[in-house]
Amino acid sequence: MAQKVKQSLSHDDTLKIVDFRFQIGDRKHLDKHLIKAASISHKIPQSAIYNLKSALLQLNLYLRYLYMDIHLKLFIFLVITSTAISTSYAEETGWADLNLQMAELYQQGKYDEAVSLGERALEVAEKTFGPDDPRVATSQNNLATLYRIQGKYSEAELLYKEALRIKERTLGPNHPKVATAANNLAGLYRVQGKYSEAEPLYQRALKIREESLPPDHPDLGQSLNNLALLYKIQGKYSEAEVLYKRALMIWEKSLGPSDPNVATVLENMAELYKKLQENDKAAELESRARKIRRASQQ
Repeated sequence: MAQKVKQSLSHDDTLKIVDFRFQIGDRKHLDKHLIKAASISHKIPQSAIYNLKSALLQLNLYLRYLYMDIHLKLFIFLVITSTAISTSYAEETGWADLNLQMAELYQQGKYDEAVSLGERALEVAEKTFGPDDPRVATSQNNLATLYRIQGKYSEAELLYKEALRIKERTLGPNHPKVATAANNLAGLYRVQGKYSEAEPLYQRALKIREESLPPDHPDLGQSLNNLALLYKIQGKYSEAEVLYKRALMIWEKSLGPSDPNVATVLENMAELYKKLQENDKAAELESRARKIRRASQQ
């Protein structure tokens, strides 16, 4: 990929570069592409969005280590993509500030305070952008994740379902962000032991990503890992092994062999091989995962 962004590069193309840089952890080049995308979106001087950009990049420091299915990275793109002509920049950044504060509290484990801000952010989004705006779905998803962590599964389910509905209506049924919403709802069902409800959602997310994303996109690896985990829980060991191997290959290629996500899938595969009484394979994978974990903590 060329190091320079040509002036003729479209907003959508620039966002794709931002997404790619984010996925591979290239924060150095993510910086300039994020400024470019935001300035194109808002048609304002790049200096006017610098503070927002800096805050988002600080958030990027720990996004990779949150629950994989929270997908707060979507928030970045929704913040810098202005779709409502009547909405002022100040209103949008006010909503963005609430989300950033919520994310900081989340990382600190202050879930009650984070929920309070998440509820405010959702209220602001609905009032400012309208009930069917994708940014409302983002706030619903963020708040649902907090509810899930607190064990408020019924409240989380309602919000995850509504976020999925909004994204299907505004983006179409086969958009990658619809896959993300389906994945999040599936994750909620999985932790509740509702495997028959989780499986078709995980399968749908995987199908959308296989058809809409590059073959080595990290989100595709996520879908493969999540569905494999569900299959392992259900005792479908052969199906799980195939998916885990695909996820490992994708993440090693797209994120690098020392990424914590690679350690995660190695650990998951090790648990699978223990179930299959293949203890030598399990020990080898656990050893690789430990090395990655130790290196990431240095």
